Amino acid sequence: MSRLLPSIPKEEVEGQSGLRQQAAPKDISPRFRERYFTCPRCRVASWQHWLDLFTKENKVVSGSYKEVTTKLADVSISTCGTCSARSLWFEQKLIFPVTYDAPPMSPDMPQEMQRDYEEAAAVSQASPRAAAALLRMCIEGLCKKLSGAGTFEKAVEWLDEEGCPREIQLALDIIRQNGNEVMHAGQLYGDDDHATVAILFKLANSVVSWAITEKRQLEDLYNQIPEGKRKALEARRAQRTKK
Repeated sequence: MSRLLPSIPKEEVEGQSGLRQQAAPKDISPRFRERYFTCPRCRVASWQHWLDLFTKENKVVSGSYKEVTTKLADVSISTCGTCSARSLWFEQKLIFPVTYDAPPMSPDMPQEMQRDYEEAAAVSQASPRAAAALLRMCIEGLCKKLSGAGTFEKAVEWLDEEGCPREIQLALDIIRQNGNEVMHAGQLYGDDDHATVAILFKLANSVVSWAITEKRQLEDLYNQIPEGKRKALEARRAQRTKK
């Protein structure tokens, strides 16, 4: 005789398939002798192959010269399985390439400001004061380039008139005010720390995102409208402006 199992109550709920969700890339910090981590050269999580280094030298052993091979215990090289680039380690620390925790620079950052951003990223851990000074130069130069103004103050005013988000505007005002005070006192920014530098990195990228990236994306979207409809919209807009 078959045995009847108790029925399981059913409940129907709505959910999503997950097909639209992007897989989050893994970022595994490089570690000495680990077999898998994010390559500091190509930024891809990859298998790593380790090479031992040796020295060869002639030494007197038991009264005669012999070639002695010595394995270097404090130096090693890791090779990325994806890009084949090599990284140098000394006393279990990554020596080359130099790594830093700065956020990636916006790909739309104007070329004239890229050097300031990259140099700030390179020194941000060792000297947050120097990094902050470079980032302020980057942000001031960026604002002047966007506005065509000759001074930072005029550039900030132009961004405000163009509808720059309030949060960005306030941050720029603070930079401008602090810069004036420190310049008149003949001082380098003395209170800058890693937290300040992190905010300045974010601000530089935010200005680029609002003033360049988003506007270009909107322009690309507008250009996808058929030419006839675009001209009709422009004519309608012109009529409203005359009124």
